[in-house]
Amino acid sequence: MIRNVLLRLTMVVLAPCSMLACGLGGEMTGATGMFDRTLQVSGPVDLEVRTGSGTISIRTGADNAVRVIGHIRAFGLFWSDIDPAEQVRRLEANPPVEQRGDLIRIGSPADPSVHGVAISYELTVPVETRIRARSGSGDQVIGPVRGPVDARSGSGSVRIDHVGDHVRVTTGSGRIEALGADAGLEARAGSGSIYAEAIGGLLRVKTGSGCVEVEQIEAGPIDVETGSGSVRVRMPANATFDLHARTGSGLIENSRPLAVYGAVSRHQLSGRLGNGSPPVQIATGSGDIRIE
Repeated sequence: MIRNVLLRLTMVVLAPCSMLACGLGGEMTGATGMFDRTLQVSGPVDLEVRTGSGTISIRTGADNAVRVIGHIRAFGLFWSDIDPAEQVRRLEANPPVEQRGDLIRIGSPADPSVHGVAISYELTVPVETRIRARSGSGDQVIGPVRGPVDARSGSGSVRIDHVGDHVRVTTGSGRIEALGADAGLEARAGSGSIYAEAIGGLLRVKTGSGCVEVEQIEAGPIDVETGSGSVRVRMPANATFDLHARTGSGLIENSRPLAVYGAVSRHQLSGRLGNGSPPVQIATGSGDIRIE
């Protein structure tokens, strides 16, 4: 008798829990769509683009137009009164694209009823474009453009192709790749490797964990740091600098004719080449350092 009562009570309690689980785990059927807009511009463009869980791709096109292609994925959330297909239709009819002269903002939907949507952007811009790009979780590919470029991703890789100005890149977790920045690079990753080549001037790179390989083609301060990972730094053949390199556990290999000073060991090296300017700081918690 008691067993039967307990069984009935268990069924009563579990039934609504099962229904709730279905509501939470069983997403509505998703929907996809796209929009395509071309905006006319007359001068250098200021571009701001933002997406939550989509990707961003920016490449060079005509000098007088910005083309915006948005790929929409609506997942459908159990608390939303709007089905995914309707959300897609609303975004296709009213995409999150705003233009004020040569200032263009692309980002979060203006309609507050739109939820559970990811938009990936394919943008074609003039060479003379300044870019601010933000993604929550999604990769970014940008360039070539004049710049400057400021790109941030919460979790996703970022690749920058040649920029004629300064580049700043930040990612929480993901690889950073910069293939040319004429006016310097600042790159920071919470965890992930960093690769940079053809950087002119300032080179400041930091990652919590990951290998770093960088190339500087015009003189400027260098500051490279990784919590764990190897470091390779290449500088111009005619470079002069003041070097301070250290590793917690690893070796330091140097191919430059330094005038060494201070304490020298397998894990630490200080020295000058030429007039001893600009400063070059290299540090890793665990990993080898190679200076070329």
